[in-house]
Amino acid sequence: MNISELKIPASLTAADLMTHDVVTVSPDDLVERVAELFQKYNIHHLPVINPLGLVVGIVSKADFLKVHHYFSIFATPQSEEMNRKLFRSLLVQEIMSEKIARVEPQTSLKRVVELLLCNQFHALPVVERGALRGILTTYDIINFFYKSQLQGEKNKPSSKLNHL
Repeated sequence: MNISELKIPASLTAADLMTHDVVTVSPDDLVERVAELFQKYNIHHLPVINPLGLVVGIVSKADFLKVHHYFSIFATPQSEEMNRKLFRSLLVQEIMSEKIARVEPQTSLKRVVELLLCNQFHALPVVERGALRGILTTYDIINFFYKSQLQGEKNKPSSKLNHL
């Protein structure tokens, strides 16, 4: 299926679907904090905000787990504690992705979907003049279309919901 074939209402924007209350980290936070936030909030992406309030990167759970895995590849009983200490001493700026796409609140949902699909991203920070306003993830978009489908099915008089 081509992106142009998707039935995305032209009026929908990033602001319509984004998560507004975003959990963030700073470049100088320890990676240990990233682990705590992923666990506590059950999230998979953390925008990185500098002291000026600008988005300077993002840490994905996949990137975090990859780095965590590197510290366990050559683990031996003797090196395990040292690996743990080294991992806990890493800073967010050492593992974050700095080259990230961003969208503005008024970016069309169609454009957002294109960026996610073409670049295999799973999250896009929503920014205004560099400052974070929200985050839009593939989950947000799938959830929106799923709920829209359910709502559409409810509005049909004799419909039965198909199970996914």
